[in-house]
Amino acid sequence: MQELCFLIQIVSRFSRGPVETTLPPRRKQVYGRLSSSVEDDIEKLHNDASNEQKAANDSKRDKRGAEVKLEDLDKKMRSIKRLRFDAGKSFSSKKLFLEDAMLQQAAESSPAPLSSVDEIGEEISTKVHYDNVMKDKVLHDIKEAEEHYLELTKRRE
Repeated sequence: MQELCFLIQIVSRFSRGPVETTLPPRRKQVYGRLSSSVEDDIEKLHNDASNEQKAANDSKRDKRGAEVKLEDLDKKMRSIKRLRFDAGKSFSSKKLFLEDAMLQQAAESSPAPLSSVDEIGEEISTKVHYDNVMKDKVLHDIKEAEEHYLELTKRRE
């Protein structure tokens, strides 16, 4: 009989008369159970943290090594540039020396007197031409200007 009363109480609790019976809302949160060994979880987290720290230290060491290699490469590059510059200067001076030597040899082996005689002939002809120009045009104009100047000075007096 107690059982029957208990069942009636339960049914009356959820009964709304002719209306449908509803149950209380079900909670959907399911909480995880505590593991039997919390110490294992703590140890696992410590291991993870130490592994991450080790990875960070390894990365720092690799970075330092890369920076040292970069500095070495920069030094080598500057040294090579200096050598290239010196070699370029040496090449240029040797090239100029070779060109001078070739010109000197060409000057010694060519028949220079013929070309110098032709040049002297041209100079003698250029001088005669300019002398004629001076006589015909320039000196005549200068004499006329002097005469005009003298005439103007006489008028002024």
